[in-house]
Amino acid sequence: QDLGLPGEEQEAYDELERFKRVWRNEKCAPVLLPHEKDLLEKVRQYVREQEEFLEEEAEKHQRIDATKALMLNMLRMDVERCNYLVRSYLRTRLLKIQKLYQSLLTDDQRYNLMSREEQRFCRSYADLVGKHFHSCVLDRLPENLRGMANEEMIAQPPLDDHVFVSVLEDIPDPVHIESEAVEMKKDETFVIRFRHIEQLVTDHVFVSVLEDIPDPVHIESEAVEMKKDETFVIRFRHIEQLVTDHVFVSVLE
Repeated sequence: QDLGLPGEEQEAYDELERFKRVWRNEKCAPVLLPHEKDLLEKVRQYVREQEEFLEEEAEKHQRIDATKALMLNMLRMDVERCNYLVRSYLRTRLLKIQKLYQSLLTDDQRYNLMSREEQRFCRSYADLVGKHFHSCVLDRLPENLRGMANEEMIAQPPLDDHVFVSVLEDIPDPVHIESEAVEMKKDETFVIRFRHIEQLVTDHVFVSVLEDIPDPVHIESEAVEMKKDETFVIRFRHIEQLVTDHVFVSVLE
């Protein structure tokens, strides 16, 4: 949403709005979603900068008028809200890791959804749980019953849990539910098993085109022209080269 703010302020606002969406998705999804490392770091950087600004203002002005005091208090509340979102996002992910640690460690694709710090936590947590069970129970059982890696014992992600899905942009490919192909259009809402939209959540990205892309993007058998200010919902593999190959160049002279 464009609020007509100066460039850096508008960018910070957009990043916070994206992070709110990421946080909501993580809270509502029954599985661990990809870790949004870059976006998380941008939000943390914003919080650090605002906290430094508040400290500087407190040191410079021992006494300030009521209007400025109100503005600083509002900014402080905004920083606290951002801190809450960051803590809640990380806490939610850690709770899922504790619940699903065995399936995360035995599935490379799901393992790679975690950050390096989360991967270390997952391995450490699994080691502690294993030692606890062995010292309390397993060491007292026959050797052939001491394993914890039996498939029946591994908690799997609850993919059949139902979730609410709000469609922000038209989904180009139909979603196959049982024997039915469902078209998902912008502004529609669905209640659906998570397994049917898992790939949409993890594979698709929103693409906002900042400048005309000179070459068409090939999606399946179709060549798609991407023009400035257009928005797409698309599989990341179709625009990966755009992200890695293109740069913005500002000509000063």
